[in-house]
Amino acid sequence: INAEYMGVHTLTLLLLKKKSIPPLLHNNAEALAAISTVLPLKLLVPSEQYKTLACNFLMYLVNAALPDYKYNHLMIMCLSTGELLYQWLFNHHNHQSGYKRFLDGASMVPVPIDENKAKVANHIRKNEDIPYAIITPGPTFPIGAALYFVRHFLKYSLNFYYKLYAIRLIVALIRKKPNAIRAFFLDSIRSSLFLATYCSSAVSLITVYSYINSKFKTPNIPLLWAIETIPGLAALIENNARRQFLSLYCSTFATYCTAAHIPIFCDIALIASVASLSRDSNKPFLLNFLC
Repeated sequence: INAEYMGVHTLTLLLLKKKSIPPLLHNNAEALAAISTVLPLKLLVPSEQYKTLACNFLMYLVNAALPDYKYNHLMIMCLSTGELLYQWLFNHHNHQSGYKRFLDGASMVPVPIDENKAKVANHIRKNEDIPYAIITPGPTFPIGAALYFVRHFLKYSLNFYYKLYAIRLIVALIRKKPNAIRAFFLDSIRSSLFLATYCSSAVSLITVYSYINSKFKTPNIPLLWAIETIPGLAALIENNARRQFLSLYCSTFATYCTAAHIPIFCDIALIASVASLSRDSNKPFLLNFLC
């Protein structure tokens, strides 16, 4: 994919910059180069990965276009979290398969995933209280939530992040960067605290919603969506650079839940994004590497 992107995109731009090319084509060089780049990707790359790439580039542009505000990334993180968790509970097949497996594993629910979500959805539709045992181990709330957090931190979060940061540690040691080992431990613990807080607050808030919703005569789905934006605040545990990454990451997969069902939207989004990002000196690392 990288070789195709680099070769086709560069070759097209070089050809379109020749003086013999008609002005109309010359003036639209970036757009034509973007089309010539995206078309082989659409034909060669598996559909799911192609759509994920389109959503990622699109959300990078959206993030970059927002006004310069301190909490932009946190706001996007919260909105994306609401959509991700709502889709996971009610329409989990809308998720990208790899991200769905991540959510299923990160939830650490004590019963099979589909059975668990079916039970939760059934209780919500019937406007019934949701038994906390369906969602997380532990006797009662909040004791169950506390036990869930500790278990998640020790059993899943640390195991997930130390593997990711181990790769960065190896690179840092090869480059002889100072304090590489200290940064490895601090970042692993901080990111693990983030993920454990994010997941435990998400499942705990489903129980909170169950209590609030029992006061209504009919299920209040918008209320559930709004409540499930709150776990996004866990990103405050991370540093600013990580918050930017997390907001882009989560908004990509939140967009995928809807955009993946509209293929023409993904095509247009990817072509427009590639054309725009090709002019941007602060483009994503992948595009800087390729272009």
